[in-house]
Amino acid sequence: MKIINLKAENFKRLQAVEISPDGNMVILSGANEQGKSSVLDAIWYALAGGKASKDIPEPIRRGEGRAEVTLDMGDICVRRVWEPDKNRVEVTNADGQKYSSPQAILDALTGSLTFDPLEFARMAPRDQRATLLGLIDLPFNLADNDRERAAKVTEETNARRDVKLMEGAVANLPNVPDGTPDAEIPAADILAEIQAREAVINANTAKRQELKDARADYAWREKIVKETEKKVEMIREQLNRALIELELDNKRLDELRETGTKLAAEVASLVDPDMSELDAKFAAIDSTNAAVRQKQENADKRRCLKNLRAAAEKAAAAIKAHDKARAEALAAAKFPVDGLGFSDDGVTLDGLPFEQASESQRIKTSVAMGMAANTKLHVMLVRDGSSLDSKRMAEVAEMAKGKDYQLWVEKVDESGAVGVVIEDGRVKGGAAE
Repeated sequence: MKIINLKAENFKRLQAVEISPDGNMVILSGANEQGKSSVLDAIWYALAGGKASKDIPEPIRRGEGRAEVTLDMGDICVRRVWEPDKNRVEVTNADGQKYSSPQAILDALTGSLTFDPLEFARMAPRDQRATLLGLIDLPFNLADNDRERAAKVTEETNARRDVKLMEGAVANLPNVPDGTPDAEIPAADILAEIQAREAVINANTAKRQELKDARADYAWREKIVKETEKKVEMIREQLNRALIELELDNKRLDELRETGTKLAAEVASLVDPDMSELDAKFAAIDSTNAAVRQKQENADKRRCLKNLRAAAEKAAAAIKAHDKARAEALAAAKFPVDGLGFSDDGVTLDGLPFEQASESQRIKTSVAMGMAANTKLHVMLVRDGSSLDSKRMAEVAEMAKGKDYQLWVEKVDESGAVGVVIEDGRVKGGAAE
């Protein structure tokens, strides 16, 4: 859809202008402050409405009470009228029927680069990036995708940091003596064995004391027997009793002798257990268990280091997979211009920052972006046409012709022989190229 006829009355600097374009380029020429920009603004304001109002606070020509712009675009006709306290728009179809929501119809036609495609070349890099991303169809939200990747990079960075810290900790682990058991030795087991052996020693000591006591008893009884024998000789009257006592004492003596012999044999066979081994074990149990704990700690840290390395590799693999998927999606995306891409900071062309491209490349890319942004309304406004030399102008004209777009170009030229000449708010002469 293109402009077939433009009429503007009392809009900004314009008095009365009517232009019926012929071809893909409409060059508006003339001296400064004659109304060339007002023609472009008339198209812009007629279509954009409220979006343009903040940039044109006084649309009505000074001294006049009303302004009007009409755009005939074949399938629809747009008529916008401004009065001091309001403006209204009317959109009709080819049969003259009015649309109930005219601005919604116009908003659906106009894109972000409808009015000045060269604006793309003048944007800041990040704004260029945002504009480009708005024109391509990706299977993901790029901002979310960027945040996901940043999170994965942070995860890998943290994992690598943890690996480095754990590597330092493992490198400084103290040595553990060879033969250190895997589990600590329970002190209770050693104490129980010590107590058992001490019980044996105590029992043996008791036996020895029992033998000693028996021998002492035997010696005492032996002395009594001798004294009794003397008493028998000395005291005959006590003989019977003494004999009885003697017989008992002898019997007891025989028993004690037998007991002593038996105890002597038992004592002779007694063997005290060796306490030195257990004493050494008990003395070494703290150092052994400390070594066991250190061994376990060493194993834990090595296991932790292994897990951290695995986590770091997993994070790196996730980033690689993320980047691969993103690269594949971007490779499959259709860009408005071959070689056009983007980085974190802006737009790239053939892998280089857009601002490093030649002037010709930047201009052609900007125009191509405008065409890609506006698939319904094939109208674009070039406000800085004076910056285009003949070669650049020819390149832009060729692009417009190839894509069947209509470019309205403002150009300072006082020769009166270029395009549609605007002088004092009117068309002086010439024709659209």
